[in-house]
Amino acid sequence: MSPDARRALGFFVALAAVGAGGWLVATRLVGLAAGPEAEVITLLKRAELEGLRLEIAGADQPLVGAAVHFDRFTVSADPAAGSALAVGTLDFTGRFGETAVSSLGLERIQFRASGFSFEPEGSLAPRLVAICAALESRRHALEVGDSVRLAALTGAPKGAGRVADPEVLRVLAVVGRRYRALAWYVRSERGEVLVSEDYQLSGSVPEKPIDERGSHRLRLVEIGREFFFSEGLM
Repeated sequence: MSPDARRALGFFVALAAVGAGGWLVATRLVGLAAGPEAEVITLLKRAELEGLRLEIAGADQPLVGAAVHFDRFTVSADPAAGSALAVGTLDFTGRFGETAVSSLGLERIQFRASGFSFEPEGSLAPRLVAICAALESRRHALEVGDSVRLAALTGAPKGAGRVADPEVLRVLAVVGRRYRALAWYVRSERGEVLVSEDYQLSGSVPEKPIDERGSHRLRLVEIGREFFFSEGLM
């Protein structure tokens, strides 16, 4: 039997074990019969069944995925270094506190060897986590009126000053302001990320109370491991 055939056989044996409810057995079968590549894929499939609970930097609640689907993943392993990299797409539906989140996009997940198995280095959705961290940082800065932080989120050099966008200033002029993100619809590719945000702004201005609902279309770019708003914050 060829090496490719042995890998395929090992993978399908593991899937059969999974169907019988034996996740631990499946993982070991995959690792022994098909190597780290199939073991990583098995971990992703397990996450699809169990859902995801992802910590967001600076937030006091997690991003929780109720419907998760990993697709078109390729895995490259470096047995000598004890590492593996999975690259593909993640279709995610869930919630971040009161915000509904729907995302489809690229993910690059790094794994490391741990004993006889592999485990992710951090999150199983690192790109989505970083995008939501930027979105939540913007939402919070709008709500508390942190103009310096808002300027930094556009990629402006540190110490460049406060944001001067007229639409942002209109929001910051609302007294007793609450800015809620009702939903984020995320589409991420290699070069950029597009987000449609449904929002609610409440508070008051001298003339009247404010209870405004609407949508924003936001474009983010990735610099290093962080995301910045490339075409404005509103």
